[in-house]
Amino acid sequence: MFSIFHLPGPIKVLFSVVVGICLFPVVKSLGVQPIGDDILALMAIKEVAVGLIMGFVARGLFFSINIAGNLMATAMGLTSAQIFNPSVSSNESTVEFFYVLIGFLFFLAVNGHHVFISGLASSFEILSVYKIGINIAAFADMSHVMTSIFVAGIQIASPVIVVLFVVNIGMGIIGKAVPQLNVMVTGMAVNIMAGLGVMIIGLPLLVPELQNFFTGMLENFFGILKVL
Repeated sequence: MFSIFHLPGPIKVLFSVVVGICLFPVVKSLGVQPIGDDILALMAIKEVAVGLIMGFVARGLFFSINIAGNLMATAMGLTSAQIFNPSVSSNESTVEFFYVLIGFLFFLAVNGHHVFISGLASSFEILSVYKIGINIAAFADMSHVMTSIFVAGIQIASPVIVVLFVVNIGMGIIGKAVPQLNVMVTGMAVNIMAGLGVMIIGLPLLVPELQNFFTGMLENFFGILKVL
């Protein structure tokens, strides 16, 4: 939520300050070591890079849901029904926005925000602040994270895609058997009805899939921190 471009900057800054104040008494003190200005600059750059990596991994769940929603909307022919999503400052389909809302509610239901804040606190113990360099091997793990994001998105959208593929084959056969039937017009309504039906049936099965992917994201989150 705090990655929304249109969210006022002071709110983001205030939230960061509040989280920092809450984490200050929790994080174990490492003592004060004398460092130069050049070392301090390198440490600041390192912390920014670590924050970007952590943020990308933490948003992996929503990236996969965006991919799944976009694939389903394209298969159903609903890409023309666009609404503005301020979180990415662009238009997206209604199906994609619907699944993003489900993913956000799931994230809150499993206390994902609590897990992220606790992981942020643990990052100061796993990755020392005084460590300047970044292990390049972590980028290999990032490639696995990106692969899992695409795979999860395809898995979520696969029931709708497979059913619509079969429906399109059936409509093609009907179009050959009954040339008087306008398959182009009829097929669009059939695709939307079939896609929405599969979405409704598959919603209860979506929660375990999101749970497994969320667990995998947590493992990748802490795994990358340890490698860094």
